[in-house]
Amino acid sequence: MKQDSSEYYLAEIGMVSREWGLRGELLLKLFDFEIAELDSIDRIIFGADHEKFGKLCSVRQHKGQALVKIEGIDSPEDAKKLRGAKVSAYVNEKPALPEGVYLYSQIIGLEAKDPDGTVLGKVVDIIRTGSNDVYVVDDDKGQELLVPAIKDVVRQIDLEKRLIVVAMQEIAE
Repeated sequence: MKQDSSEYYLAEIGMVSREWGLRGELLLKLFDFEIAELDSIDRIIFGADHEKFGKLCSVRQHKGQALVKIEGIDSPEDAKKLRGAKVSAYVNEKPALPEGVYLYSQIIGLEAKDPDGTVLGKVVDIIRTGSNDVYVVDDDKGQELLVPAIKDVVRQIDLEKRLIVVAMQEIAE
């Protein structure tokens, strides 16, 4: 794959959940990608600063997550160092999304505020429930707020300002 070509763009595809087994394999929680889509990727990049990368040697499914083997990560100790790291890859097509539809990688990391401007925390995860997604907001004090991704609750998503406005009282009434 020509990863420096203008046809490709760097996409955050998930994060390392944890290490697996004795060969240094990694379990990945994928955001906007399906496990089968990893077949078209030959390298993945780790960390927010893209400080480590490796050739993708194998991919298989394990309990709904991608179990991957990366060249150069050969022991549980090597793999453990990557736990929690963001995973990116060069992909060849930027998805065209309808208005109001976002990639998981666009939502994770947004600052959540209520309509009055009170900071609630940051979106750290998204739970797929089938009927609607649920945004997990961490308030930096160890408390998590579960925000249903429905129009009555999620009032605004501003990717430029890295902000999501949520009205939690609407579901409490």
